[in-house]
Amino acid sequence: MQPTELAERLRALARKNGPAAELTAMVSSRDGGATPGTVLIYPQGTAGRAPDFVSGSDWGEILAAVESRLTEYRDSHRATRVRELAQALIAAKYDTGSCSESGLRLLGFSSEEVREMGPEAEKMADEMADGAPFVIFLSESAGNGGEEHALEEDSL
Repeated sequence: MQPTELAERLRALARKNGPAAELTAMVSSRDGGATPGTVLIYPQGTAGRAPDFVSGSDWGEILAAVESRLTEYRDSHRATRVRELAQALIAAKYDTGSCSESGLRLLGFSSEEVREMGPEAEKMADEMADGAPFVIFLSESAGNGGEEHALEEDSL
């Protein structure tokens, strides 16, 4: 595999994991090394935690392992964000009696996260609070006067 092809495959894998993900390939010059190739994995970018890594002697196998590891990170990150969103729903309902998309954005959730993970977070909040109904009110586009409506799975 040529360096340009390797770089493009790394960029494609990183893009699938999100805008902050970074991957770095290295080759060791150590004599007799059984794993001369290594890819450093920064799932949330280099400003986040220390990198994970995958090493091997075949770039195809290394890249397959990197893709698998990134899927694990993405799934874990999503599960964490759904739980955090559910907890924010509970806190907002307790504090103000309702929960809006704009309020969740102020707490650090993107509109995409609210719309994608909202139904799952509502169900989780219902379970966490022993059946109390939780609903996220989504902001309409500016063309609709900024009105809010309840999040419905069918509308996503």
